[in-house]
Amino acid sequence: MFLLFSILCRFAISLIVRAL
Repeated sequence: MFLLFSILCRFAISLIVRAL
């Protein structure tokens, strides 16, 4: 479960970086 949360966080950060 924690692994899935980590992957989602990484994906979210990636999208934020692309938005900037």
